[in-house]
Amino acid sequence: MKIYEQIKQYADKLRLALLKNNFESITHSAQINKPSYLEFTHKFLEQKILKCRKTNYNRWLKMAKIPPNNDLDSLDFNFSEAISKLELKQLTKLFG
Repeated sequence: MKIYEQIKQYADKLRLALLKNNFESITHSAQINKPSYLEFTHKFLEQKILKCRKTNYNRWLKMAKIPPNNDLDSLDFNFSEAISKLELKQLTKLFG
C-alpha cells in the first residue's frame, strides 16, 4: 500500500475529511511553497478550524429555523413595543 493511500485511510479514521478529500492539493501546495513542518501543521489546523466553524454555523442556523433572507427591514415593530426601530438600528450599528 502506498503511503498516500495509507494517509488517506488514517485521515478517514480520524475524521479529517479536509485532509482526505483535499490530499492532492494540500501536498502539491506544500511541495511548491516548501513550508516548515511547523508552518504546514499550523496552516492545516487553521483550515480545519475554519471548516469546523463554518459547518457548525450552518448547522446552528439550520437548527434555529431562521427563514432565509430575514433582515431587520422586514421586522414588524407593531408586534412588540419592547424596542423601537431607532434603538434597534443603533444596536445594529454598534454590533454590525
